[in-house]
Amino acid sequence: MSEINSIANGTFVLGNTSATTYQAGNGISITQPSEGTVRISNDETVLWSGELKYGSTNVPLSEAITNFERIRVITYNGIIQEYYTANLTEYFTLSTSVYDSSSNWIKHIAVALRNYNSNLYYQYNRVNQNTSYWNNVNDTSTWIIKVVGINRISGSNT
Repeated sequence: MSEINSIANGTFVLGNTSATTYQAGNGISITQPSEGTVRISNDETVLWSGELKYGSTNVPLSEAITNFERIRVITYNGIIQEYYTANLTEYFTLSTSVYDSSSNWIKHIAVALRNYNSNLYYQYNRVNQNTSYWNNVNDTSTWIIKVVGINRISGSNT
């Protein structure tokens, strides 16, 4: 009966937990903040969300992208790209293709982003449809709605 009570009040220990080794896959963090406590969490941090599009000046990120192994950039229409932060220069490009049903063409999209002092700047965009080019367009395919930091680098801000 004491086992049932310890389960109910959260003090039940299953076996020898000090000899247990925990492993996690990508994007999962396992920590042991105190003896007998194991914390399992998603190792991702939303650095910014909103609408970053042509004509926007910049958006402040909650912390520097260099605090993370990589970042995930998500556009309005669901395009997701990940970048290893060690490979990023001050400027980097989100580039992709989407089908435009209104024109029956493929849009080749390039957006130059600038990371500077924990701000993300939307520098430039270009859309290519068939043989036509449009620069500096307000196209939802190029709007960025979220930037996520993945796998915090040890020793960086928490």
